[in-house]
Amino acid sequence: MSPATQPPAPQPQTRLSPLQQALTGVVATTVTPYDDQLNLDLPALRQNAELIAQHSDVIVPLGNTGEFYNLSLDEVKQVMREVVETVAGRIPVVVGIGYATPIALELGRHAQDIGADAVMVHQPVHTHVSQAGLVQYFGQLCDGLELPVIPYVRHSDIVSDATLAQAVQHPQMPAVKYAARDLRNAYRLVQAIRDTDVVWVNGLAETWAPVFAPIGMSGFTSGLVNAAPHLSSALRDAMRAGNTAEVDRLVALLRPFEDLRSRYNQAYNVPVVKEACAQLGLSSRAVRAPLTEMTPADREELTAILKSWELL
Repeated sequence: MSPATQPPAPQPQTRLSPLQQALTGVVATTVTPYDDQLNLDLPALRQNAELIAQHSDVIVPLGNTGEFYNLSLDEVKQVMREVVETVAGRIPVVVGIGYATPIALELGRHAQDIGADAVMVHQPVHTHVSQAGLVQYFGQLCDGLELPVIPYVRHSDIVSDATLAQAVQHPQMPAVKYAARDLRNAYRLVQAIRDTDVVWVNGLAETWAPVFAPIGMSGFTSGLVNAAPHLSSALRDAMRAGNTAEVDRLVALLRPFEDLRSRYNQAYNVPVVKEACAQLGLSSRAVRAPLTEMTPADREELTAILKSWELL
């Protein structure tokens, strides 16, 4: 049986909150547009949020696609406010927070003050972490905030299975964004807490969605939505309908885009999305160091992809 038609691992759907239900769909990770001077381009930011609010199930500003670590704390707060005000309750807004506990709490409290629906906690970037320390970190954020807290796991060798299994026992942790390329480990995690209502979100975008869905990760993140949101929602709908042929067609169509994002050891993850937005006239291609814009040759490759989607 194709992964697209296999039933997902059982989850107690009747107990899911509206936020959790939304997280089983398209979880849009937004870019942060800049002007020519690399300042925030607020009109473009609002336009981007408006586009996504019309096509996705959840919007996540200030993820890695949004260059969270390239922004000042004041800019992070400004992006939060602009997106929350633009979306105006149409879909849940889950904002990225991180850094040391006091800073993460400051950002989280700002998020709750302006009306965000939840926070997504970036995986700590400290060079040396202990598993007990990670449990404390997540617990302190849950205890210090009134919003739901969603951990973002990128490396399963840093945040262990046992740590996650313990952390998600907190009642304020309704979901996990899992972006480690380890299907077997993901399956073990889902099975380890299968008696809870925690929702697992595939954090590896569209081309991984049919792979993770059968083990219980039906929701998927998307950077593509910034440029072509209709393709992301089409994949979601085809998966929900069990339309294997359409799922396979869409994954094949989108794979060159995601492969380009993975080039140079993931260095193009954000620049490809921003370049697509620029070529479509949506926002600037500008990124801040240590990211760099695409080379002219690689831009031509992306142009060919967009033409194959009939967007140019």
